[in-house]
Amino acid sequence: MTHAAEALRQSPVFRDLRPEVIDLIAAALEPEVVYGGSTLFHQGDPGDAAYVVLSGRLRILREGEAGPTLLRELGRGEVVGEFALLTGEPRSASVVAIRDAELGRPPDTLTGKVQRKVEPQ
Repeated sequence: MTHAAEALRQSPVFRDLRPEVIDLIAAALEPEVVYGGSTLFHQGDPGDAAYVVLSGRLRILREGEAGPTLLRELGRGEVVGEFALLTGEPRSASVVAIRDAELGRPPDTLTGKVQRKVEPQ
């Protein structure tokens, strides 16, 4: 079992899938690293991808007049960025790595198909 498959099995989004389906998804994920203190994406950015946290921790922050507000923290097996991808809306919050984080990004061929399905006709 791969590192990515182990993280997917812990995810509420993926854990009920058959093991062979999880293995296929894990094999298709494109690795991405975000170093501690770096921003994965900013509030208002286009929602062009979702990510699965394979290791590390991320912080979700909403920008406001009084400064950023911490919405939550994410760890292994959690998904981030799916809302903007599914709705076609800009990112509703910024995501910053608390420490170095390894992420898995579904391939653009898959996310492009999802985006075309949710775009207004």
